[in-house]
Amino acid sequence: MQWVCDVCGYVHDDEEAPEVCPICGAPQSKFSEWDPVEEQELGGNWVPDDIEDYLDDSAENY
Repeated sequence: MQWVCDVCGYVHDDEEAPEVCPICGAPQSKFSEWDPVEEQELGGNWVPDDIEDYLDDSAENY
């Protein structure tokens, strides 16, 4: 399991969040569970649907 500090973004890889963030000193209550695989499935590298049209139009201007 991974935990991310909501204050500074520190990622902690353990079964439980640390009592205090080693980077910014935030308390354990400021940590949220984080699943990097789920994050990728939700969006990861977002690209607009009309990107090809935009690129084609931009190329015509040069």
